[in-house]
Amino acid sequence: MSQNLIQTLNDLLVNELTASNRCLAHAELCDEHGYGRLLEAHERRAQEEMAHARALIGRLISLRARPQPARPDPVAVDVDIARQIRGDLQASEATVAGYHQGIQLAVEAGDQGTRELLENILREEQEQLSWLQSQANQVERLGLQGYLRQQA
Repeated sequence: MSQNLIQTLNDLLVNELTASNRCLAHAELCDEHGYGRLLEAHERRAQEEMAHARALIGRLISLRARPQPARPDPVAVDVDIARQIRGDLQASEATVAGYHQGIQLAVEAGDQGTRELLENILREEQEQLSWLQSQANQVERLGLQGYLRQQA
């Protein structure tokens, strides 16, 4: 098995765990400030990210590789919702790029199972990216205060 592919799977695992932690922290901030709609969205995203992490761990084990979740990357938690969205958007774009790289490595290694798994997760990540882009557009169009009124 390609060591580059195994390393990429482990890198994606760290990204998913980091994303889950970031979503949980943002959910708590939204709960504190009464932004119920955003709270629910962050909680749902945290669950999706954890499901992705679990799937990656399972795939690594099935490949007889050692999952190395290590420590998630530091989470930048910001009370400013607009900066949260921008930060999440940047992280999501990087994650999508990582999945594209992983798919390419799986194709090169002839690993159909990993390719299919990564393509399935990529579709969900692209949906999250689209949602974040929509949130950023709403903040820009409505202004932060108008956006936050909608989230209460």
